[in-house]
Amino acid sequence: MSECVTLKNTRREKGRTGLAGLMAFAVACGAFGSASAHSRGPVIIGPDPTLPTMPMGDVVSNTGFDVSVVGRISSRCQLGEGREIDFGDLSVPKQATALLGIECNVPFDLAIKARNGALSHTTLPNGQGGFSGALSYGLSIDVPVLDPAERVVSGRYQSLDLRNGVTLSSDNAIAKGGALLKFQTGVSEGHGLLAGQYSETIVLTIAPRM
Repeated sequence: MSECVTLKNTRREKGRTGLAGLMAFAVACGAFGSASAHSRGPVIIGPDPTLPTMPMGDVVSNTGFDVSVVGRISSRCQLGEGREIDFGDLSVPKQATALLGIECNVPFDLAIKARNGALSHTTLPNGQGGFSGALSYGLSIDVPVLDPAERVVSGRYQSLDLRNGVTLSSDNAIAKGGALLKFQTGVSEGHGLLAGQYSETIVLTIAPRM
């Protein structure tokens, strides 16, 4: 005589927890399909204690359920460290380049403002004796961005414009790498530049456009 055990899943009953998850039935059957309750004891109908159960709340659907999945990406917008550019001898026009690290995964505005609006003599910015104490310069800036295609946002400014402050916008794009800054000194007026040290400070500030 052979025996078999059949396990089944029963219906889920609304409003019940624990046992309403999986209900397993054990049915003993004989070689000819008839129940052999006398040889193996009474047939027990009920939950199989060997199967795991899981707590459930109120069952609102007999066919399925919804799973809500959420997540987030933190926004970040920052600039790399500043640096010093030394033009050396200013008696002839000079060029200089600098790389500015930009990390911004949201659209942004890049504000640029110069302290003097010129390379100014450290003690006599207004000059003396027919010699100038200020030297103008130009600044170009190229910022690679993604929107989602790659492109470059560019700005071209004169030093006097920078004294009032300008803003370069990425529109709806995000930053891709860093910005390239190019400086070009101008030509001094009058009898030339007054001997001495010249300096300028340019402040760049980034802000998200969200």
